[in-house]
Amino acid sequence: MSPPARLHVLLIEDSRDDADLILLELEMHWPDIVFQRVDDAAQMREALGAQPWDVVISDYHLPRFGATAALELLHELGCDLPFIAVSGFVGEESAAALIKAGASDFVVKDNLPRLQAAIERALREAAIRRDHERAQEALRLSEKRLRAITNAVGEALFTTDAHGALLWMNPEAERLLGWSEEELLGKQIHFIIHRPAADAPPSDPACCGSLLALRSGKTQHIEDDIYLHKDGTPVPVSFVATPLIEDGRIVGAVTAAQPIGARKRVQQELLDARRRSQELSAHLQSVREEERTHIARELHDELGQLLTAIKMDAGWLRARLPADADALHGKLAGMTQLIDSTVDWVRRMSSELRPVMLDDLGLRDAVEWFLEGFGHRHGIDCSFDAAAAEDLQTDKPRATAAFRIIQECLTNIARHAAASRVLVSLERDTDAIDITVSDNGRGFDPATAGTRSSFGLLGIRERAEALGGHCEIRSAPSQGTTISVCIPLGASTPDHEDSPR
Repeated sequence: MSPPARLHVLLIEDSRDDADLILLELEMHWPDIVFQRVDDAAQMREALGAQPWDVVISDYHLPRFGATAALELLHELGCDLPFIAVSGFVGEESAAALIKAGASDFVVKDNLPRLQAAIERALREAAIRRDHERAQEALRLSEKRLRAITNAVGEALFTTDAHGALLWMNPEAERLLGWSEEELLGKQIHFIIHRPAADAPPSDPACCGSLLALRSGKTQHIEDDIYLHKDGTPVPVSFVATPLIEDGRIVGAVTAAQPIGARKRVQQELLDARRRSQELSAHLQSVREEERTHIARELHDELGQLLTAIKMDAGWLRARLPADADALHGKLAGMTQLIDSTVDWVRRMSSELRPVMLDDLGLRDAVEWFLEGFGHRHGIDCSFDAAAAEDLQTDKPRATAAFRIIQECLTNIARHAAASRVLVSLERDTDAIDITVSDNGRGFDPATAGTRSSFGLLGIRERAEALGGHCEIRSAPSQGTTISVCIPLGASTPDHEDSPR
């Protein structure tokens, strides 16, 4: 730092001649000097309060005031100014005592040219001292802000040195662990808190995320671990341990932890709710299939028999009508045709509600039968690959779910895909049924598969998940669609004799 162009000097001197000599020497180096002479404590106090000064120069011996008293007054007023004592002669012990008390330098009057160097050095040292104080104050403020921030965060934070000894912890860490910072300060925290129970040994240090961060120099993310509260209660936690590196050397680690007991409870509640939802969905599917079976049976047995009886009565009437009753014969023929159409509709509805072939011949043949009818009704070229399902045997719920999934896929194709070709694949894996339905239709964005207009796809996914399976949809606009479903076979049902093959 270069000395100021304009030097402000406060001189404590009772001799005007000596003051003029000192001023003359200083003006040689600082022509634009601001200079004031005082000779007692009151004048010095007034001058210090009147304006800022760069340096204080004091005669060592004054009748009423001296360098020692002037230096004490500076300290009393909290003025951090360079202080240089000047004297005709003083002993080494006195000079050393003054320097020890805080003086910057000591210059004898016979060597005033040295005053310039002494002032410049004192100004440099004062500037360095002020910079250091500002840096220290900035550091204190930064530490204060950092502590306020870390005290406010909802995570437990603690810092260790390179050996794992605690350096600092925030209030949230104190609440989580039950220990105060003072109780753990300087201690190997791993051996105190990282154990599954109060009477259990500490966890293996090799498996400790915080210590591993110190050894490896890499951040460790631990999703599920146990800390021990001071009262002996295990605390499930997740934490992140980050090494602190200075000049390429690991000097410590900071660990941010949070309890996961509440999170685990919420996760378990969600899993339980999901399980109950799947069980309810499976039950509803079962009830729906039972109701469909009942309605199909009623349609086939009751309504079908009634229609057959009506057709027989119509035949009886035809045989007894006069040959020349053309109007009646025509009306009766129309009735018979309507009865035949209604019988066909009843048979089709009964098959759609609950295909008889699914119960009598099994899943493979039922799918083949349905696919043939679907292709004929909609004019779509349908292929069926079931070579890997020759020995497929499964229980009634899984067979029904698989059939309904294929049925729903084909219904979606007929409604939305505008496809000309469909391939259905049915395979038996080691322990699962694999279903694949592909078409060459217009395709769609799978991201829209959760909208209100895609309940069919949601139903497919729901049927699969209700039996522990999963569904994958691959599609893109103008590139067709492939739906793959995997349904675990599971254990056979007790009514295995009724299980579709």
